[in-house]
Amino acid sequence: MPALYAATNPAARGGAFYGPGGFRHLSGAPAEQDIYKNARGEADARRIWDLSEELTGVRVPA
Repeated sequence: MPALYAATNPAARGGAFYGPGGFRHLSGAPAEQDIYKNARGEADARRIWDLSEELTGVRVPA
């Protein structure tokens, strides 16, 4: 649901991270979340982006 919310809801902010908004972020309606601590650095963000492109087979021009 959070991915669908982020992709289709006009209220979703670009570049934001969405996940479950309930108890301990394990359930509930989609809500904006803080980005995981280990994904905040530029090197980590690049690694995650590159892996996402590899796994999906979709390349986004820089």
